[in-house]
Amino acid sequence: MGLGFLMSAPALAQTSPGTFSGKNIVGGVRRLILNRDGTALKTTVGRVELVRNGVVLASGAPAVDGTFILGVINVDGTSLGDTITITVRAWDTTTGASYSAATVRGSEEIQVGPLGGGAVPPVELTNFTSFHLATVSASTAGSFSARNLIGTEKRYILDPSGNPLAAASGAVEFLANGAVFFSGGLVEDGIFVLGVAAVPGSTIGGMATVTVRAWDKSSGAAYDVATVRGSETFTVGPLGGDLNPPAVLSNFQPLQLTGTITPTGGTFSAKNLIGTDKRYILDPTGKPLAVGVGAVELMANNAVIASGSLVEDGIFAFGSVTVPGSAAGGIVQVTIRAWDKTTGASYDLATTRGSSTIAVGPLGGGITPPPGMTSFASFQLTAAPAAVGGTFSAKNLIGTERRYIL
Repeated sequence: MGLGFLMSAPALAQTSPGTFSGKNIVGGVRRLILNRDGTALKTTVGRVELVRNGVVLASGAPAVDGTFILGVINVDGTSLGDTITITVRAWDTTTGASYSAATVRGSEEIQVGPLGGGAVPPVELTNFTSFHLATVSASTAGSFSARNLIGTEKRYILDPSGNPLAAASGAVEFLANGAVFFSGGLVEDGIFVLGVAAVPGSTIGGMATVTVRAWDKSSGAAYDVATVRGSETFTVGPLGGDLNPPAVLSNFQPLQLTGTITPTGGTFSAKNLIGTDKRYILDPTGKPLAVGVGAVELMANNAVIASGSLVEDGIFAFGSVTVPGSAAGGIVQVTIRAWDKTTGASYDLATTRGSSTIAVGPLGGGITPPPGMTSFASFQLTAAPAAVGGTFSAKNLIGTERRYIL
């Protein structure tokens, strides 16, 4: 009787799905989801979901305002080392229970990879960048992602020198059919990420011609009045909408602004109230100069740049004052001259008066706020004795001789 052997079939290799870390914390840095006004999306009203090929991989509320932490995501049908495309969608649940129903929402399509798996840790969302939610209409207008970050390529808005336009001074607006329909600022130098924009008069899946206009706000409050500005017109599409991802601005090219900023003079806050510290102008007795009699003028470069009465005893407040011939960031010498109006109509005529000269700066200007007069210190007026001049007899009767005016 022969010996029988029980043979076992070789085990099939099991391939674990690829993985990524479902959070917008990259290298310890939070890349926030922002409301339209730039504040972080609240955990109490926000909702985030990660979508691939129309399938929701994970969803949840922000763990911290603007920050989602959805754990390690297993992506079925993928393997270690794969690279995939996902869409991060976020919305304000007070405007709709789902992404498609919400009227305040935003999304971003990114590449993720190489995926982790097995002993390899899940990859982070390194291509994710902060984005803003936007208000969308209930219409069927097509939409695009209003950002000049195309994948990982940054197509900057550049200043006239060829450097990325400073985030603090940059502004952007989108036009279609001659009308502005979307606008905002920069999230970093040269880069705008304004959320999803619906193009008026367009359709989902269609193409649209849009114009991007950008300017330096320190050269003008709006595009039409700015002296440093630039624009670019291009087509975008096929447009997204509803659950279709928004189009990307693949035809947008780096845009360099032209023009120069004409300095209008640096500014400062002309008041002797420094925070809550009142640095009084004092009368000769050491008391704050009475509001009803006190007058003040400020001088720079031998010219009066502001003047007026006191707003309370010993305190003047003239608002933001421009110093002709100066520039933002500069330092100027300002002389404060004060007097008692009951002793003279002007500083030069008054017999009770005083002055102080201080350095003020760095001056404000454009988007830089005016500094306070932090080096100002209280000073006291002094009373000069009344002048006693020589005298004469004012008449044209000289002795007994009359010298007529004819």
